[in-house]
Amino acid sequence: MRKRTILLIVVLSIFLVMVSVIALGGYLWVNGDAKEEYTNTTIIEDE
Repeated sequence: MRKRTILLIVVLSIFLVMVSVIALGGYLWVNGDAKEEYTNTTIIEDE
C-alpha cells in the first residue's frame, strides 16, 4: 500500500512538471511570435 502511494506521488509530480514545461514553452512561443509581429508592424509604420 505504501509503495503504491509513493508511486502515485512520483507519477503525479512528473505529470505536473511536464504540464508546467509545456505551458511555459507554449507561453514563451506565443509571446515570441507576438513580439516579432509587433516589431514588424512598428518597422512598417516607420516606413
